Amino acid sequence: MNQKIVALIIARMTSTRLPGKGLKDICGRDLLGHIIDRLRKVKSIDEIVLATTNRKEDIPLLEFAKREKIKSFAYDGDKEDVVGRIRKAGEYFSADILVHISGDCPLIHPPTIERLIDALIKNKAEMASIAKKNGKKVIHEGIGVCTLKAWQKVEENSTKSYQRENLVACLLDYPHLLKKVEIDDEPIFYELNHRISVDTQADLNFMRKVYKRLYKPGEIVDLKEAIKLLKREPKLMEINSRVRQKKLQDKSKRILFRMDANQKIGMGHLIRCLALASELQERYFCGISFIIKSSNSVTDMIKERGFKVEILSKNISKEDELSQIEKFVQDYGIDRIILDLKDKIANEYILKLRKLNIPIISIDNDSEEAFFADINIFPVAHFIPDRKWENYKGKLYYGPEYVILRREFQKDYPYPNNSIPNILITMGGSDAENLTGKVLSAILPIPDIHITIILGKFFAHYNKIRQMIRGRNNIIIYQDVTNMAEIMTKADLAVTYFGVTAYELAKMGIPAIVIAHSREDKLNAERFAEHGTCVSLGYCKEVNKEKICSVIRKLLSNKEIRKKMSIRGRELLDGRESERIAKIIINSEERSIVTTGAQN
Repeated sequence: MNQKIVALIIARMTSTRLPGKGLKDICGRDLLGHIIDRLRKVKSIDEIVLATTNRKEDIPLLEFAKREKIKSFAYDGDKEDVVGRIRKAGEYFSADILVHISGDCPLIHPPTIERLIDALIKNKAEMASIAKKNGKKVIHEGIGVCTLKAWQKVEENSTKSYQRENLVACLLDYPHLLKKVEIDDEPIFYELNHRISVDTQADLNFMRKVYKRLYKPGEIVDLKEAIKLLKREPKLMEINSRVRQKKLQDKSKRILFRMDANQKIGMGHLIRCLALASELQERYFCGISFIIKSSNSVTDMIKERGFKVEILSKNISKEDELSQIEKFVQDYGIDRIILDLKDKIANEYILKLRKLNIPIISIDNDSEEAFFADINIFPVAHFIPDRKWENYKGKLYYGPEYVILRREFQKDYPYPNNSIPNILITMGGSDAENLTGKVLSAILPIPDIHITIILGKFFAHYNKIRQMIRGRNNIIIYQDVTNMAEIMTKADLAVTYFGVTAYELAKMGIPAIVIAHSREDKLNAERFAEHGTCVSLGYCKEVNKEKICSVIRKLLSNKEIRKKMSIRGRELLDGRESERIAKIIINSEERSIVTTGAQN
């Protein structure tokens, strides 16, 4: 007797870590489109169904199924009830055998699915799966094959919420529930244990790279060829190597960042918030949103990383801003609010946010108003708490072990071995005063050096710099770079504004000369310089070209001093700072715990 075999693609638009991932573009085709193309290669499958919910946010998926000319199923139960959705869809389409596919796996292997179906039928089993080999799992993700009757049994035994939210939870809790058959897959699928599902922006970036190398329109990417590619180019796997697979006991949280960045206040706040947001998303399963008052270019930078962003009017009142944040928190089920604001925070601002009854975390704000936050974090090595913090009733964290570094700066790099010294000039995202020009003019007279200049996204004096270096072949200019660490690692000495970059240089072991962009930061830069990783020149408007040139010549002439500065920078930061802060945020459940000083 012929059995009807239905493939169910399980998808929703409201994934916590990467909302709308099923309709994300990969080489001109939606992610779900690639899954459908692959399922159409499985000859045993009689019908392909996109199984989603009847929520309004999932309407785009129903419309997508119509365009793809496949069936769809809109479940009217709990949106988190994946087990119930599969059963109802299977019953609705009168399936005998269900092939359930996670809607985030665009490299499923059609021949393997065919073999699983064949093994299930031949062995009269209820469930077919792929065996481990010598303790190794296959690279496949997101595939399940079972009979409808078996799934009905699973659904009836899934009495706990975590069992209904996860496709395999009930089977793990009741290992003898179903009659199973296992198949050995082809040896190549045991050779790599790299994640090929798409849960985060890093996963999506990885998948786009793989498809860009291998995809041909009208054809599917062979998983075997993808594995061979990754073995040839293992660096590709670094793109999403830090993304953790969510386990049954792991709970997702939704985090809201309220911060600003622009040409006037600089980009440091944005850089560190994006770094922390990526850590929370990839390692701690968090959904990330931003609320900002900023330009379109800053908004684009946030969106490029897969985070939701909402824009506040530049002239919005504090009352209206708070109302908008409160509505956002309620609409999106926010669990934590992180404030990284340059200006002082009004007392009533945090007090009103506390009424939302979720932890409020303030980053790098030394005003008394920040006392009302549940947690205060100073992600810097130069912060010294004054007496006003003695009565703080929240949790206070500060010191080099909490500096937020971007992912590429968390690993160790070798110190360059240049025959001709390479001096790096990098003054942040805007450099409104064109300090780059002042530093460059101070360096130009120094003979026998190479100069590398990195200009930020908002740098407005590019033509002036081009005129200054005309006719010189020892100078390279980069603007709005995406491989900052790679460029930095070739430098013997750097000149930079005091800020995030100074810490990145320290971690890489590159001696630096730092210049403060405000009188307030002059003191901070001097405190940081006491760690021995850099030399502080003072406030930018009080620093002349002669002083810049003199200090550079002194450092270039003394390799031993530069070596000591390099060692101290590497000792100061260990690359796990963002992880520590992420843990603090995730574990911030209780309020008003009296602590003073740095907490580990």
